[in-house]
Amino acid sequence: MTDDDLHEPLQEEYVEAYQQANDLGRLLCGKLELLTGGLIALNVPVHYRIKSWYSIVEKIGRRGNAPKNLSEIPDLVGVRIVVQFRRDLPLACELVWRHFDVVEYQDAAKRLQAEEFGYGSSHFIVRRPGERSRVTLAEIQVRTTAQHAWAASSHVLQYKHEHDIPIEIRRSMSRVAALLELSDLEFDRVFAERERYFARIGQMPADDLELNADVVCIILDHMLPRANRSVQDDYSAVAHELASHGVQNAGQLRQLVSKQLAKTLAYDAQVAEVERARIQKYGIKIPSLDGPVAMRLESNAFATHVGLLRVIIHYEYDEFYRDRT
Repeated sequence: MTDDDLHEPLQEEYVEAYQQANDLGRLLCGKLELLTGGLIALNVPVHYRIKSWYSIVEKIGRRGNAPKNLSEIPDLVGVRIVVQFRRDLPLACELVWRHFDVVEYQDAAKRLQAEEFGYGSSHFIVRRPGERSRVTLAEIQVRTTAQHAWAASSHVLQYKHEHDIPIEIRRSMSRVAALLELSDLEFDRVFAERERYFARIGQMPADDLELNADVVCIILDHMLPRANRSVQDDYSAVAHELASHGVQNAGQLRQLVSKQLAKTLAYDAQVAEVERARIQKYGIKIPSLDGPVAMRLESNAFATHVGLLRVIIHYEYDEFYRDRT
């Protein structure tokens, strides 16, 4: 009896359950996009893959023990959350722990010994909610951008394990892993320095302080409703827009916001009603876009802080809008 004959029942089950696996991947991605939207800066949208039959056979050949059915392949469906920075990992992992039925957890980074190469990520095995299905388990991986770069590059090079790497290349791969880990650590240091900068200039920066992305962020956080805040606002671009209108320091920005704030919030409440009706009628079509909006709508808010500031700029400087107020 050949290996193909031994694997044939499993392959038949794989073909029959492939659509169920796809459905599970979409279900988990949609839920994770809603959970992370507005809370965590993601490098790429939450995405999933179905393990190919070739990968299953390769893994069986490497490990020597064939699963009896698909329930023994917990990573048949693999979902990835790729966060920008290491500081976002605890929150992303907490969301998985709180909102999914976790049956197994592994921190790949902690598994590595000091002398081993690699740069790991957090792996969760979760159980499918509710309905009966052949595909009951899935893997959720939580990574930073650097960890994702390591995993993706290792996959392309087919270097999944240290013994896969020729000895003359092993030192270079270890150096890459170290540099990627260092990049995450350096971003942690940047954030620490940024927090000290925020603490130094305080919640009310001096009137003559020149605007930059961080100063704009601090002022808007202080003057605009928290319900409108988003973690992925483009403060840098709006700072340049302000400069083009001659708004160049903290005092001028505060004066502008104070002048147009009531009108802007009234407009935002009107838009929120329209958007709430749209989502109630049609549902959430694109979780990565509609999800954060739906969360803000719970507090009768629609636009982000930068969005509100752009409305303020229009009311102040655009005759089309100014003449209709």
